Amino acid sequence: MKRFLFTVLLAGTMGSVMAQEAYRQCGAMEVDARLRLEDPNYAARMEAIEAFTQEYIANEAGGTRTVVTIPTVVHVVYNTASENISDAQVLSQLEVLNEDFRRLNADASSTLAEFVGVAADCEIEFCLATTDPNGNPTTGIT
Repeated sequence: MKRFLFTVLLAGTMGSVMAQEAYRQCGAMEVDARLRLEDPNYAARMEAIEAFTQEYIANEAGGTRTVVTIPTVVHVVYNTASENISDAQVLSQLEVLNEDFRRLNADASSTLAEFVGVAADCEIEFCLATTDPNGNPTTGIT
């Protein structure tokens, strides 16, 4: 009986271990490969976009660049007061978002090899909106 229970437990454990898949963060490369196979014009279009982008970068390199600031409203959705988050938490996440978009985040050096050549400062920052669409003052957090 002990052997039978051991075998059942072992089989159950092995089955659950084998059923787990590795966590995949982004499927962009797989989709790109599939599109290249399915659409004969896809590669040419992607190359044209890349050429346009490289030409734009080359011509803008000496120009003045401006960081675009996007006023943002954060809607905190919760059912009970204990689920609510503080304004400080919202501001903290806004800082993290800005670091990511400006490529100033602590893990920027951990960029996957496929993306190192294109990873860049997007020159976009987010701030809390100070006025609503009607011109009334707001904190930007609702």
